[in-house]
Amino acid sequence: IELVEAQWDPLSTSQSLRLVGLTNRLIQEYPTMLPTSKYLEKFLSSVIAKMKSCVENDVFIPIYPKLVMESKGGGINVFFQHQFGSAVKLLRNLLSWQGLVSDRVLQDVALGSVLNRYLLAALRTCEPTDAANKCTMIVSTFPRGWLQQECSVPHLSMFVNQIKIIAQCLDVSTVLGR
Repeated sequence: IELVEAQWDPLSTSQSLRLVGLTNRLIQEYPTMLPTSKYLEKFLSSVIAKMKSCVENDVFIPIYPKLVMESKGGGINVFFQHQFGSAVKLLRNLLSWQGLVSDRVLQDVALGSVLNRYLLAALRTCEPTDAANKCTMIVSTFPRGWLQQECSVPHLSMFVNQIKIIAQCLDVSTVLGR
């Protein structure tokens, strides 16, 4: 638990994957590490608390008018792209806990906060082609099971709507695309 609280950085992919791997190995190798285990419950609670803290304190994507964002080489755009990439990386790292942390909790933290609060707002300021590429990056982080037709993930509805808007903007045959 102290390892998570003091050392683990959810923004670090290598640290996140190592901690997920270690947790999986401990669960497999020690029969007392059951989902009902108090220690495992405390450990995962500290993981979730660290995730939430990281989302609240470490994610920042500046939102600028589209006109400002169109200058591709400008420092503002470079900073925006970096921050967006960091948020997608955090989303991927948080979702790497799928199977260990309950889907409901992961969806609340990763999708409800990172995706819906930060990434969607940023997507709305991007050019349609850039936004479509960013959507592809985001979708690649999702657990495959969440994308199955029979699986309902309410936190994805806003993202799906944004993808539809982007698709309309890219389709030159629609009124929005002209």
